[in-house]
Amino acid sequence: MIIAKTNSKKEFKDTSIATTASAEFGFSYQVLKSTNLNELDDKVLQYSTLKKYQQKCNNWLGLGSFANSSNLVDFMLYLDEPWVVDSQMQEVCLNFFKNAKGKIIQINKSTSIGRNDLCPCKSGIKYKRCCGV
Repeated sequence: MIIAKTNSKKEFKDTSIATTASAEFGFSYQVLKSTNLNELDDKVLQYSTLKKYQQKCNNWLGLGSFANSSNLVDFMLYLDEPWVVDSQMQEVCLNFFKNAKGKIIQINKSTSIGRNDLCPCKSGIKYKRCCGV
């Protein structure tokens, strides 16, 4: 989360990360360059809802922060509705994530990454100095 916030502040662009801890729970973190709380609220809700559906989780924690804020988290929400199949949500997810700009890193969960291994994001840097911080 710290890296996402630092990168957002340095590059002055919105940043988001998401992961699942289990089949039941996941979380996302978004950093916005703006300082509008309503915009942060809307974006965290939208992104969290879509990631929760995409990952088929029953519980999701959505965190958000402003790039220039000294706080690591400025907004938080928790979604705990059971996951159900929804064709409309499926279509929205496909369109939203198809148009997303950025890199998506899939990590095989059965393989562990050592701190001295190269980062799976293909940056050429050791994991401990890149995404593993």
